[in-house]
Amino acid sequence: MLNVDKLSTDIVTAAGVVHAVDRVSLSLERGEMLGLVGESGCGKTMLAMSIAGLLPASGSVVSGSIVLNDRDLTRLPYDEAKRLRAQNIGVIFQNPTSALNPRMSVGSQIVEALNPEDRTSAAGADRKCVELLGMVGVPRPWDRLSDYPHELSGGLAQRVLIAIALARNPELLIADEPTTALDVTIQAQILDVIDRLRSELGLGVLLVSHDMALVAERADRVAVMYAGRVAETGEVGEVFRNPLHRYTAGLLDAAPSVWSTGHGRTRLLAIDGTPPDLSAPPPGCRFAPRCKFSESRCSTEPEVVRLDNGHTYACWKPAGELLEATSAEMAPDVAPDHGAPPDGDRGQPLMSLSEVRKEFVISRRVLGIGTERRRQAVAGVSLDILEGESLGIVGESGCGKSTIARLLVGLERPTGGTVTLHGRKTAADGRGEQTAWRRTVQLVFQDPYLSLDPTMRVRDSIAEPLLYKGGRKRAVRDLVERLAAEVGLAEGVTRRRPNELSGGQRQRVGIARALALDPQILVADEAVSALDVSVQAVILNLLKDLQRNRGLTYVFISHDLGVVRYVCDRVAVMYLGKIVETGPTERIFSAPAHPYTAALLAAVPGNAKRATLEGEIPSAENPPSGCRFRTRCRLATEKCALEEPVMQNVEGDGGGAVACHFPLARTEGIPLG
Repeated sequence: MLNVDKLSTDIVTAAGVVHAVDRVSLSLERGEMLGLVGESGCGKTMLAMSIAGLLPASGSVVSGSIVLNDRDLTRLPYDEAKRLRAQNIGVIFQNPTSALNPRMSVGSQIVEALNPEDRTSAAGADRKCVELLGMVGVPRPWDRLSDYPHELSGGLAQRVLIAIALARNPELLIADEPTTALDVTIQAQILDVIDRLRSELGLGVLLVSHDMALVAERADRVAVMYAGRVAETGEVGEVFRNPLHRYTAGLLDAAPSVWSTGHGRTRLLAIDGTPPDLSAPPPGCRFAPRCKFSESRCSTEPEVVRLDNGHTYACWKPAGELLEATSAEMAPDVAPDHGAPPDGDRGQPLMSLSEVRKEFVISRRVLGIGTERRRQAVAGVSLDILEGESLGIVGESGCGKSTIARLLVGLERPTGGTVTLHGRKTAADGRGEQTAWRRTVQLVFQDPYLSLDPTMRVRDSIAEPLLYKGGRKRAVRDLVERLAAEVGLAEGVTRRRPNELSGGQRQRVGIARALALDPQILVADEAVSALDVSVQAVILNLLKDLQRNRGLTYVFISHDLGVVRYVCDRVAVMYLGKIVETGPTERIFSAPAHPYTAALLAAVPGNAKRATLEGEIPSAENPPSGCRFRTRCRLATEKCALEEPVMQNVEGDGGGAVACHFPLARTEGIPLG
């Protein structure tokens, strides 16, 4: 259906011409899903947008061909190519929040995308919209036509985008990171929809993603891109079991797995360095400057080798041939075991939350009439943070994880209950106590692109909390350089501004800034979710090194369960404002006691007992009675609606606590590893 041959795309910038796609060839059949993977800047999205005809104004296809159903889109007149693309190609964009028009209702945005013959009457157009919304699994589709994007959850908004992409019955669906911003449960639902549609409608799907596990589970074939070129292609199981290009092997080694036992005992095998500047790419193999197996012949471009099974790669020294590599070269560095110590050896609580509640007042004024609603973000949470541990907090979006983080660092005050540090209330009125609290607990933000002032140099961003504290400028300057070196920033980086840094460098700056006041506790709120798998591995290794060297305590908030298993000693699972289960990491992942914990794990790609948690999270303004999870739980009974479960100890190895009337550890004992 689709054949891309030696395609090259250039982007003209003020600094020069960026060769974003360089002589790329690939094909896609009807009903097939091709995964396109690689780091940010490797050319994945530019390749996808070249096919869809959605390049930026400064971008253009300079050579090669894009043949769709035997017609070369690069040779057709502009208007005809545009018409064919609109009719035959649908695109699901990465972020539904920015892809949907906030001023238009859901129905009017879908109508806008319909074929002209489907828009001849308003009633007919509405029926077609309802049909599309029903096809992608939107509940009560008639009611959703008048909704606006801000009234939808992330999962529903992504479903609306899929409906828009399907409005003209396309044959090719381009999904550009369609689940990056979604929780694991909603991610599974969206991918189930795409799988069903390609099976029922014969869609060919080009899935652009940096999630290797997701591509391994869902795609039929995979193409690995690096620096604008395809490094390796083949059947997905063959490529991931037997990667031949060193870059593919590096990506797979860098990703922490949910299903790996012995968390935290070995360092992730991060890829050193950063991708090259595509305005002046290196000669020969473009991965050679970052490859520890490079040799003199890598300065010339390797030929593409095709095996009998269709597996292709472009590498002089493929990973399947270890050659001179010794086991010592391949083995990861061993790190100290950060597994949770026995109960009797655990540290004392540094911070504690006791029956903490946080409500937000939502005000709305329509036609001069004001209304006020209250949303319970946190509903009676009690939790200890032990000295020297890494505590993971997991759960779907809207469960209250980030609100807990803001309560811990003092960016929010509790509506009820207490937050204590060293046994003293953090909400005390004394200014000195407030200052001591904020020096002791620091936050590493989620987005390294938004958390730094773009007008300030790196050294000034790191120094700001020290100068606010009253430090002397010369001593502060020396400390900034030491902090920069400690987090792995190269000499000279502190003189730059954030827009001159990579994502990994910016996150290192954020960590250095958080460490400036020598805190005891770091709260990392989705601190690696915006990073590629290779950069993520570097930052996770850095965080473990800092914890060992400084004796830090971490509160690690994430929806990536593989990251949580790698980093954390103990896990707390949240659902709709409440803690439903706590326990040592290994016990939580091998024998979850709460049905919700089991459902989170069952939704993770790679689980042999893969299952999708159905339904949307209930409204925090009007939560269900009794157990809040009962509306989505397969074990729910009348008791679950009438009585709220209380925390009870989990029996057996590992221990912990669970708030459930029918805990799995007692009734089913389901190990999901």
